[in-house]
Amino acid sequence: MEKSSYVLGVMSERLTGLGGCWESVTAVDVYTAQPVDVLLEKALLPGLGSAVRHGLPLFPTRPPIVDIEFEMDLRGVLTELTGGTG
Repeated sequence: MEKSSYVLGVMSERLTGLGGCWESVTAVDVYTAQPVDVLLEKALLPGLGSAVRHGLPLFPTRPPIVDIEFEMDLRGVLTELTGGTG
């Protein structure tokens, strides 16, 4: 839980540094092979605020960076286009 709280703090600082806020976040992805039940309830959900209104995809796998057990990415867009080629 310490790692997820730390990562959430780092992401909050980066978001603020970019002039953003959690209310403008439209997607949050979490990558971890660790159990997330307690992490969600106690560390992540309270810290994400209204950003969770779009859902919280969890990828039950080791993060793509070696030696990291918990990774999170986020973005905020006005329109997100997915799928199809035309």
